[in-house]
Amino acid sequence: MKIAMILMLITFVSLNFEEKGCLEQTWNLLPDSYTHKKFDIEHDLTKNGRYLSCDSFLTPFEVSSFLKQIKESIAKSDKTATADVFDYPIEVNFRSDSMLVEDYELNINTQEELINNFKEIFTDRFRALLSCTNIDNVFSMPSQGVLLGHGELIFSLDFDSADRIIKITKVSVNNNSIDKWLSKNSCESIPIQ
Repeated sequence: MKIAMILMLITFVSLNFEEKGCLEQTWNLLPDSYTHKKFDIEHDLTKNGRYLSCDSFLTPFEVSSFLKQIKESIAKSDKTATADVFDYPIEVNFRSDSMLVEDYELNINTQEELINNFKEIFTDRFRALLSCTNIDNVFSMPSQGVLLGHGELIFSLDFDSADRIIKITKVSVNNNSIDKWLSKNSCESIPIQ
């Protein structure tokens, strides 16, 4: 059902893609029970020239609200609130700056596992990336969702839910990539400790 819904939405939206984006088309495809219909046409177009509503089926209002929610929960180290917005199981990729340290992946299957690995995942650099992220510097990719940084965090609509719930679907911790993104976006880089 989830895949069929996604394909139907992608096909319909791509066939009816107009210069103004896909907000109206996206909402017209959704059941009447989805009453949260706030429009923000101005912020629908991302800096990479794509429309949030076309790629992620989310409105800019939903993206901004979710960004605020995750920024606050991670900044406050609210592990439970942070763990609530993940789509489990999730694979967290760790990329090293050095060839001497091997890259690795951490498979997180439950909220408890995420809470136990909170500090390893949400480093100072990662927190800096989050604090600098806003609706104007995220981008979207079809079938992936909304990406922060260079894809260090990806979130999207949870098509398995009857409600419009947004979930984090991917995390990648790569200090070199984060530092490049922070520098490019005029944010403070975190010194190596």
